[in-house]
Amino acid sequence: MSEDQSPLDFFAGGVPAFAIFSMHLDSISELLHVPGVGVDGTVQELAYIGVVSYTEAFFKDQFAAIMNVFPEKAALLRESGRDVAVDLTDLLGLEAPLHNKFGFLLSERFNFGSPKAVNALYRDLLLLTPFSKEKILLFDKVLATRNLLVHHGGILTTQFNRAVPAPDQERTYFDSVQITKKQIGEAALLALDVIKGTVNASVSKLLKELSGVPYTDVRRKAVEYMKFEVDDDIKLSSSLTLLVKGESPYEYEGSVGVLDEDIPF
Repeated sequence: MSEDQSPLDFFAGGVPAFAIFSMHLDSISELLHVPGVGVDGTVQELAYIGVVSYTEAFFKDQFAAIMNVFPEKAALLRESGRDVAVDLTDLLGLEAPLHNKFGFLLSERFNFGSPKAVNALYRDLLLLTPFSKEKILLFDKVLATRNLLVHHGGILTTQFNRAVPAPDQERTYFDSVQITKKQIGEAALLALDVIKGTVNASVSKLLKELSGVPYTDVRRKAVEYMKFEVDDDIKLSSSLTLLVKGESPYEYEGSVGVLDEDIPF
């Protein structure tokens, strides 16, 4: 291990996965709170899609970071029947040390697009399942709505309507799914809860594996960096909760309204 290697080298973009995820959610929440802009239907649909996309990206990037710090865990994946072979030409495009970049290559070949897929991958890697049975059901509904928006422009399909109680069904192939700030806030809070639990549980397991390693070791520092800002999400959670409640930070007593510096673009 190179002495001058930075703990951030193990992360996609040089930033811990949770930090990237929380920054994206914070930006989405800020945008939806902007008067006028936040009530636009297309903006709300894009925000909903973004929540799911950034959630999937987190699980991929966190998985890659863990593999970068612990490349030997590739053996566990192979024992579970995972294909861990990599193309030599892909390796040639990586900077040294190569064995701390394997996670980036392997994570590209795996599917992180559903709670069950995520659970299976993290179980093989860490004996950890991020989504409980209840949260699998909840996020599957979020995912179904996201897929409807992405693949069908939001127009209701027979497959989507099968999961909707008959009294609540709209016209198939005619009406569109309606996305609200409440739905976006609920989806984001669900993802945030699952992801925080994943980070805390994975870091706890990994630090136990490094119990005999000096605190100055770059791998140990990288694992500790995975928790960056995980316990500092009060502002984000409060902002998302306001979306669920249909409230705005600009509506409280004594508020001077929205200012230019409040608009995130």
